Amino acid sequence: LLIGLGGLGIEIAKDLALAGVKSLTLHDPTEVTTRDLTSQFYCTEEDLGRNRIEASLEKLSSLNPHVKIDVLEGPINGTVISKYSLVICCENCFGECVKVNDACRHHGVKFMMAQTRGLAGNIFVDLGKDFEVTDTNGENPVQFMVGSITQEEVGVVMTLDEQRHGLEDGDLVTFSDVQGMTELNGIEPVPIKVLGPYTFTIGDTSKYSAYKNGGYVHQVKKTARIDFKSLRESLLDPEFTTSDFAKIERERQLLLIFQAIDSFFIQFGAFPRPGDQQDAEYVLQMANHFNREIIVEGKVLNRQLVDKIDKKLVLTVAKIASGQLSPMTAVIGSIAAQEALKACSGKFMPIKQFFMFDALEALPDKELPMSEYEQTGSRYDAQIAVFGKTLQKRIESLKYFLVGAGAIGCEMLKNWAM
Repeated sequence: LLIGLGGLGIEIAKDLALAGVKSLTLHDPTEVTTRDLTSQFYCTEEDLGRNRIEASLEKLSSLNPHVKIDVLEGPINGTVISKYSLVICCENCFGECVKVNDACRHHGVKFMMAQTRGLAGNIFVDLGKDFEVTDTNGENPVQFMVGSITQEEVGVVMTLDEQRHGLEDGDLVTFSDVQGMTELNGIEPVPIKVLGPYTFTIGDTSKYSAYKNGGYVHQVKKTARIDFKSLRESLLDPEFTTSDFAKIERERQLLLIFQAIDSFFIQFGAFPRPGDQQDAEYVLQMANHFNREIIVEGKVLNRQLVDKIDKKLVLTVAKIASGQLSPMTAVIGSIAAQEALKACSGKFMPIKQFFMFDALEALPDKELPMSEYEQTGSRYDAQIAVFGKTLQKRIESLKYFLVGAGAIGCEMLKNWAM
C-alpha cells in the first residue's frame, strides 16, 4: 500500500511496478497543483485540479501489465492496513506516520516512510520484530583450499598458497575432502574467528586425527534476525544507516529539522515560504523545542538528540523546504523502492532504521535575495523555490545531447525534462 502519489510517491510506484511486485495499491485524495509539476512526471498542466492518482494511473499501469495496480479510497484504518504486507507513507508528516506505524505493528505489517524537503530527504524503515534476512550481502559463498590445520584446543586453519579467505568473525564454514583430519569432512557449520587474511580458528581440534593434506573450506550463508523499533520509539532513540560519513554529524540535526518543518506545516497549512527569514526562524524555534527533554508522569515524550542545534543548517534547509526537485525524488524514491523489495523478499540488509540524505552543496554560494524566489505560477515554481529564478533561466537555455537512451539514459532524460 503506497500512500501519497506526489513526485516521491510516483518514483517509488514506478520502480515497484517495473520490479514486478504482485500488487500495488495507491491511496491519495490530493489534487494536482503546480508544485507537483516539477517532480510528478505523470502529471501535466492539463491535470491541475484532478486527483493525482486519476491523472497517473493509466500511464503507471502501462509500465508492467503483470502488476495489479488498485486504488484505495476512503479513510485508512487498522482493518484496511491488515490486508497488506507493507505500507509506505510518502511525504506524510511524522505525526501521521507514527499513527500508521502503530497500526502496522499491531497487525504485523511492515512499514516505511519517505520524505523530501528541497535538497534534503529521509527514509524510515520498520520491518517489525525478529525480521529474517536470508542473505545479508548477496555475494556467493566463498570456497578455498586448505593449506594446514593445527591439532590443538583452538585449531587454526591456514589457506593454501596464502590465498585470502575473505571471511569475517562469526561466519560459518564446513569442510570437504580433508586428508588425515577426516572428522572435519561434512561437519555441521562451525563459527570462525579471523586471525589474519590467511588464517582463522574453528574451535577444538585436539581430539581429531592429524591433518595430512588437501581439503576445501566452504562458507555457509547464515540468516540474520533483526528487531526493529517503532517510529515512536525511534524518534526518541534513533539509529541511522549513514549515507555520507563526511556528514555523519548532520544525521540527528536533520531528524530534528524534518520534525520542525512538519510541525510548521501542521500549524500553518503550508511549508515555510522560500527564502523567508521569519519562517525559517520559526522552524529554528521548533527544532529547539524538539531537542528538549520532556518527561510527563515518568514517561519520556521528547529527548535531547544533539548538544546544540546547528542554526545555519536549520535556516538553510527551512528556506528551501517547500521546493520539489525531480533528481531528489529520484534518489530518495529509488532507495525507498529498493528497501521495499528487501522488506518483501528478506534478501539483503535493510536500512536500520533512519536514512538521511542531503545535497546542500548544490545551493549557490551566496544567499539569494527574496526577489529570486518569487512564485510565478509556472510548472518550475517548486524548483525556483530552491535555486531561484536566475538559475532556472540558465537551465532553460541549456542544449543537451544524450548518447544512449537505455535505463540510465531514460532516467537522465526524465530529470532533464522535469
